[in-house]
Amino acid sequence: MLDNNFDEAWHPGEGWEAMQGTNFSRYIGPFYYQPVGERVRFCMRTDNRHDNSHERAHGGVVMSFADEALGFAGRWTRENVKMFTIEFDCRFLDGIYSGEIIEVEPEVIKATGSLMFMRGDLTANGRPVASCTGVWKVFRNK
Repeated sequence: MLDNNFDEAWHPGEGWEAMQGTNFSRYIGPFYYQPVGERVRFCMRTDNRHDNSHERAHGGVVMSFADEALGFAGRWTRENVKMFTIEFDCRFLDGIYSGEIIEVEPEVIKATGSLMFMRGDLTANGRPVASCTGVWKVFRNK
């Protein structure tokens, strides 16, 4: 059922911090992150702003969340870098209802001096909903 109540005060709980992402990610978010050992995981709560007119989260929102999360995770592993997505692939496995929590714990598959290859499997309330892979161009901050 469609959750028409956007709750700006929603927070995933203890240990989660709000991501200070791009203007776009703040517009469709908020997104949250939580360190897990050497890695980091991310979540967001879908709401009526994300509806694709079929009471599901729009695929563009899901891909944007995954792109931001994987990119942030890559920067998490390196200091003083900027990264830009140069390739991104996403397979949708199931629909995401408004009000569900999407989570991903990205994995760096390989990192070179100028490229980072990553993947992430997204879940909504524990259910597999998407699988993403991508390549990011790495630039050193000057």
